[in-house]
Amino acid sequence: MIQTGNNTVLKNLINTNYNLRIGSGCTIEYNMNAMVNDIAVTGPSETVATAPFKRLFPVDTVIKPIRPVLAGVKYYVLGDVQSQEYANQKLMTNSKNVRLYIPGDSLVYKYYLSAIGGSETLSIAYTKKIFVNKVTVKFETSHSEPTTFSIYGTTYGGSESLLKTGGASNIPDLGSDNAGVVDIYYTGTSWSFNESDLNTSAHVELSNVKLTFSAPSGKYVGVIEIAPKYVLNISDDIVSFSVIKESSADSGSVLPVGHISSNTLDLQLNKYNKSSLKIKSYDKSLTSFESDILYFFKMAEVKPYIKIFHSNGLAGSSDKYDKVPQGTFYMDS
Repeated sequence: MIQTGNNTVLKNLINTNYNLRIGSGCTIEYNMNAMVNDIAVTGPSETVATAPFKRLFPVDTVIKPIRPVLAGVKYYVLGDVQSQEYANQKLMTNSKNVRLYIPGDSLVYKYYLSAIGGSETLSIAYTKKIFVNKVTVKFETSHSEPTTFSIYGTTYGGSESLLKTGGASNIPDLGSDNAGVVDIYYTGTSWSFNESDLNTSAHVELSNVKLTFSAPSGKYVGVIEIAPKYVLNISDDIVSFSVIKESSADSGSVLPVGHISSNTLDLQLNKYNKSSLKIKSYDKSLTSFESDILYFFKMAEVKPYIKIFHSNGLAGSSDKYDKVPQGTFYMDS
């Protein structure tokens, strides 16, 4: 069944009209952390935390190519958990939208935890020029939310500039569908918190991305991910697509937080060009990207959607339409 979210106009259109004009659309989202070798992460000075603390909360986790989609896992840190603050986990009646765990070296899922009550800088350097029109930063807000944060980018062979700054009000709270996730989008001239402002025909070429943030007094700030991304609109290349739903699970089953849905997308594309190939398999050893190439890469996120055209649509200019997302898929073949 098509999910229309909170779009009342679109719901009424589907319920009351017997003749709808529809089309297909799709974007591919590339995470630069998955597509570049030898990425270097620079964190705070050695005096910030002890060696065991760093092993439990390593700074290089922020560039891992596969990260949780939202916040909600709190690791016990002495002084950060109040007595009787969390319900008995066996009863499954915790009202805080977060699960409490004891950190350990053997745990597969880790994130970075800042020094208590301080200001910090995390800087990521890339060994080649990367294309960026979206940056994702994820905070583990079960500890606290930063009072302020800023995202910077250094142009390839150029200088550093501030992309976007924000505060706790820009970070979705625990319990929301995108808890802890901050996305900023390139408009072609500036950066915005609104996805509708993304210009998929434009990008900046960067060699470094930096995050600065300030923790509240007496609190820690967790950072799950810092990921520069490149989003391409491939709607004009679609021949057809089909989605088959297979299975799903919510946070009450096997997952610490969030939900999972197992679906299959069959996407057929044609990108005609007589002079050269315009669809290529991506090789991480490549020294640079090409802006007119559609790369096939195993970890790329494919996001198909259905266009429903009508005069009050939120997308498009003269020919307006609404997007109905069909899910997020990961390219595997």
